[in-house]
Amino acid sequence: MSPYKVVDESEAYVIYEYRTAYTWTLYAILVALAAGISIPNDFLGGLAAVAAVGYFVAKLALGAKVTEQVKQAMQSGGVQISGSKVSFSNPLRIRVPR
Repeated sequence: MSPYKVVDESEAYVIYEYRTAYTWTLYAILVALAAGISIPNDFLGGLAAVAAVGYFVAKLALGAKVTEQVKQAMQSGGVQISGSKVSFSNPLRIRVPR
């Protein structure tokens, strides 16, 4: 499950939408990690650390293609961004020219 999904495309552009659940999953992992450290619970801290590593590996591996396209489009100045990474009702959308 990629962190980005295609919501619209034409011959001129592609619009990607960031899956907001990725941001909220990261927040939950950070809360669990903080709880594991402050409570001193080795199991919770270790589980949260493994989840954090898994999160970043998944996000980097699954989102690499879109990230590279956006980076190239940003260098040419053709990217349009709207929305928010934390909003389910107004998710982050990135319009990338082809």
